[in-house]
Amino acid sequence: MLSKISESEEVRMIITSPSFAHGAILPFSCGYESENRSPALSWADIPAGVESLALVCEDQGTEAAQAWTHWLIWNIDPCETGLAAALPPYPHFVNGTEQGFNDYLEVGWGGPCPPTGVHTYTFTLYALDTKLQLAARNRQAFDVAIGGHVVASVSMDGVFQAENLLVSYQKARSGRTIWN
Repeated sequence: MLSKISESEEVRMIITSPSFAHGAILPFSCGYESENRSPALSWADIPAGVESLALVCEDQGTEAAQAWTHWLIWNIDPCETGLAAALPPYPHFVNGTEQGFNDYLEVGWGGPCPPTGVHTYTFTLYALDTKLQLAARNRQAFDVAIGGHVVASVSMDGVFQAENLLVSYQKARSGRTIWN
């Protein structure tokens, strides 16, 4: 079994996306009311001996008491170097990867659809010392299952603002951009 890496040890996993830079705007195609396509993600420098990877995307900027989960995916083979864009909403993949329910109560990616303003979406990749066996395909079961098994983690953020195109057109006609 792999021992946990202490805070004093340097583990620098890297997560990136060919679709957006850290802190930049997520592609429109990722939006729930657009194409609802998951973004492509890549990672590197996974610690040796890791048994599986897991990824969560959540919106911390919700008015609700807890974060809104947009994507829950686990048992990713640690030899994989990323996820392709537009993963289908399958609960099980042939390679052993599993997807759970997002907070839209759908399996797989549930894209951004903020009610107001600009929201930040955090993609967190977890390196785990085990393959997960979840009691249910939801965030609560996921959080319980990874407890005590996280070897390392890394995050990146993307932002999104849902904007009605008609409203944007009206703003543009009055000389304003969609951001003001």
